[in-house]
Amino acid sequence: MDETYVINQLKEDTCFVSLDFNVDMAMAQKKAKENSLAIDYVLPDFTSIRRGYIRPKDEAGNGEQVIRMNNERFAVPELLFRPSDIGIQQMGITEAIVHVVDNFPTEVQSHLYNNILLTGGSCNLPNFKERVEKEVRMLAPAECDVRVILASK
Repeated sequence: MDETYVINQLKEDTCFVSLDFNVDMAMAQKKAKENSLAIDYVLPDFTSIRRGYIRPKDEAGNGEQVIRMNNERFAVPELLFRPSDIGIQQMGITEAIVHVVDNFPTEVQSHLYNNILLTGGSCNLPNFKERVEKEVRMLAPAECDVRVILASK
């Protein structure tokens, strides 16, 4: 089986976009019982387990291959918003949206800010839409209404 497919399932099942990175990072650094973010993801073996799944915290394992997900759950999607965190010198999603809208004539910009459409796999991560809306609102001119729509599956 293609490892990319398994990792995509892992991402879709466990990851989320942080609305406050520092608060979530502080939670991820806490010990086991205090840490509400850490989860175990059971990898598929393609014989008895066809698809990976999140194992409940109180359930013991039966020799499965498990990946412990903690700060990776929100740190990986964070790169879509802050690629410079890993040395990629380009804009994040919200900066790119504002940059594109700012290149249009001023009379059109308010309409564009009011009609931002998100589509694609990573846009379905929990809190993605809310984070884009929050950050675009901070970067957009005060007189413009910001509305972000998530495309249906």
